[in-house]
Amino acid sequence: MHLRLIRHGETVANMEGRMQGQSDFPLSPEGKKQAQLLAKWLSADQIDAIYSSDLSRAYETALAIARYHDLSVQTREDLREIKLGRFEKLTPAEIKQKYPAYYQADLLSCGLDDVEQAEQVYQRALRVVEDLLARHFGERVVVVSHGTFIGCLLMALLNIKWPGKRIFAVGNTSMTTIDFRSSRQFMILGVNEQPHLQLEAGQIQKLGAG
Repeated sequence: MHLRLIRHGETVANMEGRMQGQSDFPLSPEGKKQAQLLAKWLSADQIDAIYSSDLSRAYETALAIARYHDLSVQTREDLREIKLGRFEKLTPAEIKQKYPAYYQADLLSCGLDDVEQAEQVYQRALRVVEDLLARHFGERVVVVSHGTFIGCLLMALLNIKWPGKRIFAVGNTSMTTIDFRSSRQFMILGVNEQPHLQLEAGQIQKLGAG
């Protein structure tokens, strides 16, 4: 299975530095533009199936891709971002004011009942991989999800114990590509790639240079 993991486009919450978690935020105007650029970049690729988190920021991004491929988007709750409970929708400054003991804390190992912990995210991510392999072995699959979930999926595959923070950057509409023979035999072909955004930036620079 050729798996392309994609993070959703930018949201207003991203711009404001708010913790999104599993709260539902739509794409910002810039996020919609990013999704369209990504969709055009992928328009010539063979894609056999498109999956998305059921949160609107991921689903909107997936729909933009699907329109070029005559495919429906299959939503899955298990592709959601990590659950952040009481911290969702808050900025770091608001967390410092309301929950000072958890300001700058590692929330994925804080032990709070309403916050999904790193090992739970790892196991959820590995279950997703196993299920997709069973359904789509030998096929090319796109999954649109979220930054921390994608980072945790990579660390789970590589058997990297949660180090207290994400070690893989996962930018808006970035692509992380993995070829699987099985859940234990795979090759990571690229992480956090954004050629569609780099191309757009290059074109703008050329226009401005004249």
